[in-house]
Amino acid sequence: MKKTIYAILACIIVAGIAITVFMGLNFSLKYRANKELDVNIGQKFDNSEIIQIVRDVLGNSNAEVVVQKVEIYEDMASIIVEDISSEQIEALNTKINERYGTENKVEDINIVNNSKLRGRDLVYPYVWPVIISMIFVLAYACVMYRKLGVLKVIARVVGISILAQLVYLGIIAITRIPVTVITIPIALVIYVVTVTIVVSRLDNISDVKEENKTKKDKKK
Repeated sequence: MKKTIYAILACIIVAGIAITVFMGLNFSLKYRANKELDVNIGQKFDNSEIIQIVRDVLGNSNAEVVVQKVEIYEDMASIIVEDISSEQIEALNTKINERYGTENKVEDINIVNNSKLRGRDLVYPYVWPVIISMIFVLAYACVMYRKLGVLKVIARVVGISILAQLVYLGIIAITRIPVTVITIPIALVIYVVTVTIVVSRLDNISDVKEENKTKKDKKK
């Protein structure tokens, strides 16, 4: 059973790495190159309604569109799309004016071209906190379980933590789950849970080893 599980995990890791290298991860719209349009609605609005208007203008009912309310009174829409032409922006402005009774001009729309966010830029803020926490965990584990062998303890803690992250990466890559704002926090939760389980396992191994040693001493 264990061999089967290990084989499956190995396949996930290998496939995930291959897909990431050759195809890349599936980043959500916010993290891909996109255009952001800030449109003043002048009143409260329903995000889904704006999304539908944008899709009608783009001529694609399945187009990926993100709409957020901005400003204190939530009367301005921040619309994010992968791409939109000047003609489509004019059509969008006309439809919004007709729907909400506004008199906006195309020149009133603030358009921002956002470049693609690199994966390492997403991960970078968390690198040092993870490294520092790992150093403390290793220091604790090496002191508490030194009888098991310092190198073995380090290899187990670091190795299993890395493998857990590779499995997580593999699942994201294979299933093409979009990388969003919660992707890294989930990775951190997996890291914490993995380290906790590994340390707990080391504690059990240490206890068993001590019990076996005590039994041998009694027999002598």
